[in-house]
Amino acid sequence: MNAAARKPWGGAGGTGRGPALVLALVAAGAFLISYNFFAMVFRGSGSVLWPAAAGNGRDPVVAMPASLRTATGDAARRRPFHVALTATDAAYSRWQCRVMYYWYKRMQARPGGEAMGGFTRVLHSGKPDGLMDEIPTFVVDPLPAGKDHGYVVLNRPWAFVQWLQKAKIKEEYILMAEPDHIFVRPLPNLATDNEPAAFPFFYIKPAENEKIVRKYYPKERGPITNVDPIGNSPVIIKKTSLIHEETFQTLLEKIAPTWMNVSIQMKEDKETDKAFGWVLEMYGYAVASALHGVQHILRKDFMIQPPFDTKLQNTFIIHFTYGNDYSLKGELTYGKIGEWRFDKRSYDEKPPPRNLTLPPPGVPESVVTLVKMVNEASANLPRVFGGRSLGLTLLLLVAAVVLSVAAPVASSSASASPPSSSSLVFHVGGPRGWRVPDADTNYGWWAMNNRFHVGDELYFKYAANDSVLLVDRAAFDACNATDPVAAFADGATTVRLDRPGFFCFISGEPGHCDDGQRLVVRVMVHPAAVAAPGPAEGPAATGQPGQGGGGGGRPRESGGPPGAASGSAAAAVVLVSLVLVFQ
Repeated sequence: MNAAARKPWGGAGGTGRGPALVLALVAAGAFLISYNFFAMVFRGSGSVLWPAAAGNGRDPVVAMPASLRTATGDAARRRPFHVALTATDAAYSRWQCRVMYYWYKRMQARPGGEAMGGFTRVLHSGKPDGLMDEIPTFVVDPLPAGKDHGYVVLNRPWAFVQWLQKAKIKEEYILMAEPDHIFVRPLPNLATDNEPAAFPFFYIKPAENEKIVRKYYPKERGPITNVDPIGNSPVIIKKTSLIHEETFQTLLEKIAPTWMNVSIQMKEDKETDKAFGWVLEMYGYAVASALHGVQHILRKDFMIQPPFDTKLQNTFIIHFTYGNDYSLKGELTYGKIGEWRFDKRSYDEKPPPRNLTLPPPGVPESVVTLVKMVNEASANLPRVFGGRSLGLTLLLLVAAVVLSVAAPVASSSASASPPSSSSLVFHVGGPRGWRVPDADTNYGWWAMNNRFHVGDELYFKYAANDSVLLVDRAAFDACNATDPVAAFADGATTVRLDRPGFFCFISGEPGHCDDGQRLVVRVMVHPAAVAAPGPAEGPAATGQPGQGGGGGGRPRESGGPPGAASGSAAAAVVLVSLVLVFQ
């Protein structure tokens, strides 16, 4: 053979380029296969080869708990949460719960509401009420007598502690909500496995109150920024939290007792109680979460609070905690009673009527939507929103007749006032005292978040040019200061709450009542008074309502015969009890 025809592979001729290209492709393929294989081992099985790496930077699917990795179908997509709200058995709380539950069911049934699981009203009155058949309810005990220090909201963490211990909750996540929440859109699960979702409140400011917060969250626990600017509601949180691959630890069940203990400690500390006031229990939850190393995803779209939030945008919840007062021109008159208003505190004795008047033109869509949603709920919820049923009305009339006959007999029985050792003194307006309210003062909210019993006292501290008038409900609603039941102008007035029912107060200074300086409190019978023996012979403890504290009062004559007060009080006790049970 001609030697020139037998050139080797790779020689100068063109025939050697084909095999070289094939080898290059094979090498590249081998490299890619090897790279993908090792990348899969190192990343996908990191928790096995390097347990310390099971954290940030890992594939989020791999980081999911085993229960979610193995879940299929709807359970994997939805991650449903259980809606839980704490409530009392007062009429004020009941109508809000009914509205809230109505819209929960509406939004749960809409597309996108698949994550909205079960619902529980955690009733911390210690006994069932009239909504047991309408709203899924779990009854728990209130705090021991005196432990809430007259701050009824302090029962909230204790209610959650009991519910979590005793109830069977199938959902892994829980939405902690409140009666004055209205769902405006189906709510998805905003939380992750180890990070709850919460709403940031502009008035919860741990950094500005660091001196006080550090009493409960010392510096060695971490920076003050670990304490989130939140309350417990709304919060979506998981009951359990992943620690290692197959190890779970309680999350909410761990936080709840700490939340309760911290809140009680805060209430019993005068400096903390003065600084935090009606949001004290919210700070308690924020601190408790930080103590357990839990921080929250802060979602401003979680909810809005009219009238300050004017647009719905993409929010999920309307929180109607503030009063909405507007002129007929659609101008906000916050702090002053408007020509048009919607304020939940106007309905502390009974639910709103059907077909509330819609706001005037110019009022923001958030307020208009709120009123429309309350109207729709009231139109579809029977009996409560149209007034009492005929049967209940007849029952109360019969009871009133019987009690009026029995009143003279009852006059020789137990007094309605509890022992003086159990009475409390409430400082109206806190450190700011009795004055025209500003953005940090809301007498209606303060009254709704305290519990008043017969024998307690209200202390009014005010300027020399102001006054306190005890008036009837009609004068209160109209800001009419012309014919008060009693009037005081000594600058430091103590009013003894000597009967169950409502006490209404306004300022006697012209224009002050219209600007919001007015207060109504609901007084209940102290539990100790129900079984207490009759009082020993001796002088009467007090005279007419409002005579305590420095004189200057002008009490109206009661017109009742001597000795009839205790009988009337006993009759009122039974009648009020019937209303509370059957309303």
